[in-house]
Amino acid sequence: MKRKVLIALLLVVTVLFAALPVQGADAQTLEEKILYSYLYETEVDISDCNVTETELDETYTALFNAGKLPWYASGAYEYTYDTDTLQVWSFTPQCLDKAEYDRARYEQRLAEILQNAVFEDMSQWQICLSIHDALVVQSQYDKSLTLNKSYDLIVGGTAVCRGYAEAYRELLAQVGIPCVVVSSEEMNHAWNLVYINNNWYHVDVTWADATPDSHGRVSHEYFLLTDAQISAGDDPHYGWETEYTCTDESYNDAFWKDVDSQICYPDSWTSYLVRREEGTNYICSRDEMTGEETLLHTVELEYIDIGSGSYGYPHVGLSLWNGRLWFSSVDTVYSMNPDGTDVVTEFAYDAPGNGKHIYGCYVVNDTLYLTLRNHEDERSAMEVPLADSGYHIHSYTQQEIPPTCLEGGVTVYTCSCGIRAESDRTLPAEHDYQLLDEKKATFFNSGYRTYICSRCEYTDTETVPQIRFSEWLFADGYLRPIAIVGGIVLVRFLFKKGSKKKS
Repeated sequence: MKRKVLIALLLVVTVLFAALPVQGADAQTLEEKILYSYLYETEVDISDCNVTETELDETYTALFNAGKLPWYASGAYEYTYDTDTLQVWSFTPQCLDKAEYDRARYEQRLAEILQNAVFEDMSQWQICLSIHDALVVQSQYDKSLTLNKSYDLIVGGTAVCRGYAEAYRELLAQVGIPCVVVSSEEMNHAWNLVYINNNWYHVDVTWADATPDSHGRVSHEYFLLTDAQISAGDDPHYGWETEYTCTDESYNDAFWKDVDSQICYPDSWTSYLVRREEGTNYICSRDEMTGEETLLHTVELEYIDIGSGSYGYPHVGLSLWNGRLWFSSVDTVYSMNPDGTDVVTEFAYDAPGNGKHIYGCYVVNDTLYLTLRNHEDERSAMEVPLADSGYHIHSYTQQEIPPTCLEGGVTVYTCSCGIRAESDRTLPAEHDYQLLDEKKATFFNSGYRTYICSRCEYTDTETVPQIRFSEWLFADGYLRPIAIVGGIVLVRFLFKKGSKKKS
């Protein structure tokens, strides 16, 4: 009898201990799996995420537009799914051919744009404005409609709206300002939302750049707008979808609204711009602290016949280069000191009999860029080297800083003049965890495991939940259920056998 009771007790204890939970593998989110797929450029199983094609596309688009995917993400992917339930089974990234992209040159170009546009103590809106203008004057819209990456605009100088939006997002990311790309399928167009001063605003860099291209011309009509503003006007935006709303009206009447030249910054306290009234252009300096503007120089422009009964004024353009302000008239490019003194002729254009005149200009990196226009409004570009000016050409040394457990690696570019820039950080290295301490989970209490990184000595503790019966029961397939059933049958057999009377 004692033996039967002991066996029964053992079976009861077995069943109770079966309720202890077993810690399973940490579940990965859909975002984590997509990032993993790009990190290793491989197909990943996402069936356990239980998402449809639409949900997958929404998640992927949000990651892509926020710039959270690696630079070589093409913006497209492949997937498999269940045709009955529409649940997606797997995700496969489509990546750019890295051999076709000079990533070092791209990083250097980003650094060059930022070093001439961003200065210490600049406010967030100043940084957004200066980068906006620097990007526009050095870019032109791709009429072939084939170039759509940030790389195309930053390195090649031309792209469609997607390239403009990605480039602006990339430049702001370098200085820590949140920026995402939004798009409208109805408009077949993309632009940006930027987050400054605890508010989101619309910025359309593409529509700030004139088409056909006019060197030195920058519109500020679509800079730091609310939802209501960008949805109104002669050319409203519509059809975009985003989780963010833009309602703050702080910049509704900002000084830049009617400025169509580049706004040049030598530092965070002063800017230079062109005010335009009919044929008179006023080159002004602006005190960024008080908002007071001072007239430096006046440029009178001719009202040009551009054919078909149309007339127009050329654009002065404005650049700050080699310590001087550069601007143009109909046939001459001038430079002057920032205080408006010492106005000198830098370049005179003698129209070769076709009636062309200077329509705009800007100067960057030892080159004067001109837009020429004739009376039929046909435009062409001209480049004039300025190599003898003594302008400092940046020459970068490169330092690779490897990733640590907590921070990503980075490439630092440093010029002899002191200018310093950093590339995008790579992913941090994973901790090299070793088990430091452990307490087993029981039926009644949770346990824990404490790990320590062998490289940085960072410690991390994970909780091991109480064991649950269902997980324990099938932990070894069907072996345990069979053993339990067998034990119950055995007990019943023993009790049945013991209850028989002797004859």
